[in-house]
Amino acid sequence: MQRLIFLGLHIFLLLLLCSPVGADELSLVPLQLANQSPLAALCGIPALGSARVLAPQQSELSAGLDIASNYTINSNSRESLLFDGESYYWRVGYSRGVVDNWDAGVSLHYVDHHGGGLDSFIESWHNLFGLPQGGRDTAEQNRLDYNYVSDGGTQFDLASPTGGVGDLRLFLGRQLVSTPARALALRFSLELPTGNSKRLTGSGSWDAALWLSGEEVWTETVQRYALFWGVGLLGSDAGELLPDQRRKLVGLAHLGGAWSPYSWLILQLQLDTHSSLFQDSTLAEINQRSVQLGMGGQLALWRQARLELAVVEDLIVGTAPDVVFHAAVLQRF
Repeated sequence: MQRLIFLGLHIFLLLLLCSPVGADELSLVPLQLANQSPLAALCGIPALGSARVLAPQQSELSAGLDIASNYTINSNSRESLLFDGESYYWRVGYSRGVVDNWDAGVSLHYVDHHGGGLDSFIESWHNLFGLPQGGRDTAEQNRLDYNYVSDGGTQFDLASPTGGVGDLRLFLGRQLVSTPARALALRFSLELPTGNSKRLTGSGSWDAALWLSGEEVWTETVQRYALFWGVGLLGSDAGELLPDQRRKLVGLAHLGGAWSPYSWLILQLQLDTHSSLFQDSTLAEINQRSVQLGMGGQLALWRQARLELAVVEDLIVGTAPDVVFHAAVLQRF
């Protein structure tokens, strides 16, 4: 938690030092975060979408990167697991308002797994604040080793750097309520198995999610406040990634708050959670719900463009990466 607060302060200072000139007032929207663990990132979990759909003929183009640093080791009498490495998730997306109260979109990921170079930095950070290393300091630095063994059989084992195109996602949104102070949208996503399960760039499953995104907004003079929430379900077929253990139905929930002290700056906190994605295991990394806390914000860059920055911490250890660095640029037109 200390490291999240410290990194959040750095983001806050960076945003203050980067005050833009001539930018439009930022729209209050949630951070686009989801669990980026080696397993969960491939299972079609959607980020909390905005509670306001795009207007007809309005478009949004986005490009983002999530850098996830993983280190967790666990075992029992019949299972053993090690997630040690860094994963880079590049994303490009396009959305457009199609008719009144409806928008649609598409996004594609490129996934890159390797040993990375953040281990020394994270270990020093833990030492500085007296945080537990969790075994990081005794493990080989900058190593890639994602493996899971169950009942004597290797379910997956990735030890060499690899990457490739991830799964393709399609989106659809329907506006249910829209006033200056309140909004509610019904959103749907479908993930197609275009990635490769052996390279851990895809799950090999078709994943469909349906959820509600809500928003409450308050304005005091020039300052604005918002509360974001979302709740929904994710349904999947067995796919190719732990097919005998994959849960067919998973619960999703999101809760976030935002404060905009200036028209060009938003500071945010956000909780993202989901129920367990797999079963037939007593390891937290496989069969436990996940809760993540994101701290960050958004900065107006130029007309209708914004930069989104966040640091994400796992609140239930082992169920999500130790830390995720999130950045995205979004342009409306």
